[in-house]
Amino acid sequence: GHTTSYGVNGSVWILKLNADGTINWEKTYGGSGEDDAYFIKELPDGYLVVGYTRSFGVSGSDIWVLKLNFDGSVNWQKKFNCKEWDFAYFCKEAPDGFIIGGDTAEDSGGEGPGKKDILILKITKDLGNVIFAKTYGGEENDLFSSIELTSDGFIIGGYTQSFGQDGLYFDLWVLKTLENGDLFLFDKNAYIDEIATSCNVGTTSCTVNNTTVQGVNTTCSIYNFSEYNIIIKQQVP
Repeated sequence: GHTTSYGVNGSVWILKLNADGTINWEKTYGGSGEDDAYFIKELPDGYLVVGYTRSFGVSGSDIWVLKLNFDGSVNWQKKFNCKEWDFAYFCKEAPDGFIIGGDTAEDSGGEGPGKKDILILKITKDLGNVIFAKTYGGEENDLFSSIELTSDGFIIGGYTQSFGQDGLYFDLWVLKTLENGDLFLFDKNAYIDEIATSCNVGTTSCTVNNTTVQGVNTTCSIYNFSEYNIIIKQQVP
């Protein structure tokens, strides 16, 4: 996740816990700006961490991917600049690479002419080179939530204002794609702007520091939620 306890503007914070919740190791990763991680995936040879960086970005924020060894040391790290503000929230391992999902926008917060679009980035496993990058969206804000692999492509889940009920609130949005990221629709241009995106790739050199924190037992409450009716809109003619 993220910590401001061990950095001026905040750093990525990774903790490896033992089975009983005690700390095995903990480290921060970052630079002089704000850096944050949203997702970590265990791999056969370490961990893949995805998030964003403002320390090493060329604009507002860049997608940041760190490949870590099992002891928390950095194997390789890459940044990806697609638009002004790029964020990564999720990673899925494919046989030939990693699928990274997030949002991209030309302006801060999607409040101006450049609204947020869903961004799907596929990179190689060895060094994190781009295989393809695609954005999906319309005239309003469209946000990423999750992605799953299928036998012939991906299922992307998210939220949409562009194709929602009235354009003010978000509707759930599900997209089916082929392996190259193309939308699986009879007429894909009828409703959705699917754009092949050029993302600049750069290497980063972050500072890795050890941290010390004490684990504390906590209690939480569990609540049940009522079901909601869902209207399914299939966006084909």
